Amino acid sequence: LLVWQKIGPFLILINNFQFYFICSIIIMTSSVGAMGGLNQTSLRKLMTYSSINHMGWMMMSICFSKNLWLIYMIFYSIISVISMWMFNFFNSFYLNQLMFNFNTILIKFLIFSNFLSLGGLPPFLGFLPKWLILESSSFTNASLMIFMVMMSMVSLNYYLRISFFSILLGSSKNVWITNLVSMNFFFYFLSSFSLTGLMLIMWIYLMV
Repeated sequence: LLVWQKIGPFLILINNFQFYFICSIIIMTSSVGAMGGLNQTSLRKLMTYSSINHMGWMMMSICFSKNLWLIYMIFYSIISVISMWMFNFFNSFYLNQLMFNFNTILIKFLIFSNFLSLGGLPPFLGFLPKWLILESSSFTNASLMIFMVMMSMVSLNYYLRISFFSILLGSSKNVWITNLVSMNFFFYFLSSFSLTGLMLIMWIYLMV
């Protein structure tokens, strides 16, 4: 729901573009998404506020290019699906459950990378679409872009909280260890996407 339900409204916005209306929605979604998740302990609510915050960036991408919006949507969808799949597989719905449900250092590191990627922290994959938007905006909407960057930094707070609980406070044993044998390769393959951001950024920079 966090991914596909956005497609319809965004297609309407693309076909009925009104700059000032979109700017007002960008400010509201960025603010609500950043501030709303600060005191949440439910992972579902955190993902919801994260989705609201990302909506602001998607709307900003519409102001410059449909292709830019499509790129952002694809990257956001990949990272979000991986995160939600991990929560579902490990049966984790609250922050305190992360202390016990992730059992190895490598898995914790990949989860940590995926959350920071979702927050758009460089050099992870999630930073790439935001970097493309910043490149496209240049100095045309500097004040709005500065506001969005500040709200993204606020939202990074709850991504860091998730990472803190999953890595620093985690237990070395858990009941899911018997299931990990069958899903290790699939899990590592999906999670490794978050680590490719720096390579893609360097490749795009060299191509340009």
